[in-house]
Amino acid sequence: GVDMVWQDIRSNGITDAEIWQGLKKYSKGKRPLFMGCRKMQAVNPWDPYFCAFPLNSIIGSRRYPFVWTGDCSYSWMELAWQIKAITNTFGSMQGISYISSDGFAANWKIQARWNQFTALSAVARSHHPKPWTSDFNTEGFIEKIRITGRDTIEINNNNEEESGTIPLLEQSIRKHLKLRYRLLPYIYSTAFQNYTTGMPICRPMLLAFPKDYKCSGDQWPYQYMLGKYLLIAPVYGDFNTMEIYLPEGDVWTDFWDGERYKGGQILRYDTRDITKLPIFIKRGAIIPKISDRNWIEPDLTEKQYIIDVYPDKHSEFLMYFDDGKTDKYKSGEYSTILLECLKSGKEIKFIINDKQGEFKGLQSSLLFNLNFKDVDRPESVEINNKNISIGSDRRGNYKCIYNQKKRSLQIKMLAKVVDSSVILIRFNKQSD
Repeated sequence: GVDMVWQDIRSNGITDAEIWQGLKKYSKGKRPLFMGCRKMQAVNPWDPYFCAFPLNSIIGSRRYPFVWTGDCSYSWMELAWQIKAITNTFGSMQGISYISSDGFAANWKIQARWNQFTALSAVARSHHPKPWTSDFNTEGFIEKIRITGRDTIEINNNNEEESGTIPLLEQSIRKHLKLRYRLLPYIYSTAFQNYTTGMPICRPMLLAFPKDYKCSGDQWPYQYMLGKYLLIAPVYGDFNTMEIYLPEGDVWTDFWDGERYKGGQILRYDTRDITKLPIFIKRGAIIPKISDRNWIEPDLTEKQYIIDVYPDKHSEFLMYFDDGKTDKYKSGEYSTILLECLKSGKEIKFIINDKQGEFKGLQSSLLFNLNFKDVDRPESVEINNKNISIGSDRRGNYKCIYNQKKRSLQIKMLAKVVDSSVILIRFNKQSD
């Protein structure tokens, strides 16, 4: 069968609309994936490093399920251009969230960084069938699509020299794709916000923080917000360190080591580890995740979710649920659950509101594994007005454990989706 059509180039008179309607009829209610014909045009023909972009990428392109930035080069400079094009100029700021790049790279380091970027963007796609091998014949492909004056980069196809780097490259690609899979509830729910409000999935800093004068002039075009809580800063050069700006008014937590930073500062971040994409979490974040896995099964109905919570005065996140395959959501067959966190004085209140909507595939009860980050040991914990002991033993449908070393509180609970659940956490002293 056919799952997708990529309408790249043609010499006949068939229109995108005809292909789209035919694909919809063939797919019988499932969501057809389609990328329309893209005519290419150079950005700046006087610049030897210019790239090409889709000439048809104008108002209205957002109607396509996804688009692509066009044939690309393979250098660090090209990667930087693609980051800005996808998450800023030609993508998000044109109302197009589902946009991707080819991602062929001149060497293994560029390939690693390119795949990290795509794994934590709206569309995770690689044009290279096995990017971890780093053996793509870039010289041969350049000759096929060469535009005079465009490709002036040095190509290293010495596989013998780079053979020892293949495991490291594969480790990086695997690590970040698996992270994407764990974050799918967060990304999918953010996609619902994009569908209902137009707010892009990947948000340039000037859009996410318009009141921060260090962002409002597009001073940081190579970093972006994935949804409203995750700051992604792809490494776009062979750097030992890289400057990253953390917007003012917030506290930011390094995703990898948990270190906290005050907003309003420029970090000189250590980027020597080729397997680590810089990611920071905004204070107040509520991030739903699923368990670790190597692939996604569309027919699998999730029964449990991991919720990472970084408490602030008041924050919320709207979880979204549908069948993941059809367009029945257009007729209202979906559900949402609002998660809220309120922090005041010596208390943290977390609310799992009752489900809204008509998605019948949602389980009647869901197992939530709540992880409250960077908190003191609580004096008491209540769930729906019942005291829960803090320890390793399970009590009924609840389990509550405090990790002193990580300063985290883990609460496991089974919640009926038709009812609201309230978790009240009290402390001996007021926390930061």
